[in-house]
Amino acid sequence: MNYYEILKINQNASLDEISQSFRILVKKYHPDYNNEYDAKEKFMNIYLAYSVLKDPKTKKEYDKTIKNSGHNTEIRTSKQSPQQKAKKQTPPQNAKKQTPQKTEADLSSEKISADSVKSGIAVLTGEWVYYINPSDGQKIYKMRADGTDKQKINDVQSQFLNSAGDWIYYQDFKEQKLYRICIDGTKNQKLIDENIFYINVADGWVYYTNRDDDKKLYRIRIDGTGRQKIFDYTASDAIAVDGWIYLINGYFCGGCIYRIRPDGTQMQIICDDNSTNFDIADGWIYYNNYGGHGHFHKTRIDGTGRQKLNEEYTDNIYVAGGWIYYRSGDDHYINRMRTDGTQKQILNSEYTLSFCVRGGWVYFINQEEQGKLYRIRADGTDRQIICEGSITPVAKSDYVDFSIYDGRG
Repeated sequence: MNYYEILKINQNASLDEISQSFRILVKKYHPDYNNEYDAKEKFMNIYLAYSVLKDPKTKKEYDKTIKNSGHNTEIRTSKQSPQQKAKKQTPPQNAKKQTPQKTEADLSSEKISADSVKSGIAVLTGEWVYYINPSDGQKIYKMRADGTDKQKINDVQSQFLNSAGDWIYYQDFKEQKLYRICIDGTKNQKLIDENIFYINVADGWVYYTNRDDDKKLYRIRIDGTGRQKIFDYTASDAIAVDGWIYLINGYFCGGCIYRIRPDGTQMQIICDDNSTNFDIADGWIYYNNYGGHGHFHKTRIDGTGRQKLNEEYTDNIYVAGGWIYYRSGDDHYINRMRTDGTQKQILNSEYTLSFCVRGGWVYFINQEEQGKLYRIRADGTDRQIICEGSITPVAKSDYVDFSIYDGRG
């Protein structure tokens, strides 16, 4: 689907017609008001299409690309949407890019485990794998690590799985509330009565975006006490790493990467590229530069040493075991490459709605087979089906993103 189709206009549409269609569609698909699973992807595509077609220069370049290719083609542009510009122009005033002096102990401690700490469609706890089941209304199931003994543990549409101790943390998709359920399926508890998004659990706290407070970042203890606002600006994708909280100062259309202490102090801007997704490992932040054609970059956790790793549009980023796992924006296949950008491998050849990396396995939802949940080894071998799907297949040009399952944005 090309940009004209996204905005539901023809190629000869005037600027007024482009703007009018944009206003109608962006209101219709805004994720705050539209709970359809594909609203987020449509919303972002509408902004991207409008950012290209509203400018005569980029529109001319895009029209030329379509003509030369002989078929409908999308291009990525560094030109930003109005929302992205607003985020760039209004960063927190007391934050500034810093390169603080670090001791050897500081540098050695700024690492995370082999698996990403981010939420996802599956999570490991002991010998069990807990996962979202697309064939049963996105309810939470569990199975043993070898794939046997599958059991349902809750009865509501769920997303953003995290774990801590004997509890699985998740968002009830319909209520938009934060819950936890005991790993045996008992003691299901609502922790807060706020509309939330983007949850991650670390060091005894749940970090979440509070949609009732202009999408600002909050935290609450894993038992539901001690609620605190820790970032007084729009935030998403918060990741806790060794005494710092890294986050994106933005929502669906991305923003700069900041870090703060868990209590909200010592705010620093780490990267001023416009990113929609990132992960952290071994002292490096790996992120997509949404304002720079979505290309993959990395920078040290203090903001130095920025490097471009590839020329692809990328999203859904996980780092594990010295590899970066990501979804290609062109074909939505799962890829991996070394953290220095070498040894790229394509792990599957299906349109992937969402995936996560857990315990040496890649769990993914396959749109081409009605949303079946699969897993493959981290090197792409030993493909196994976990459960059937129930998503209606659509034409390739109409595929949508299902990364709402994993909290990516």
